[in-house]
Amino acid sequence: MLLLIGKVQDPGLDRIIEHGLASLLDPAPSQNTLYVAVRNAFHTMEAHGRAESRGKWLNRYRYELGSWSRSRA
Repeated sequence: MLLLIGKVQDPGLDRIIEHGLASLLDPAPSQNTLYVAVRNAFHTMEAHGRAESRGKWLNRYRYELGSWSRSRA
């Protein structure tokens, strides 16, 4: 997860976002702005972690269900 402070002049901002840009802040963000950005970045990381965990669980469930249905055939 990335928090960038300053101005991004890179025309490939979409590429940066795909690599985990969570927030783009002014060069001198206030303490409150920085706190909110960091807090939101951590919440986003937690949500991604939960989604990944659920995806692994779902894949395991599908595998086990497939094994069970093949053994009954």
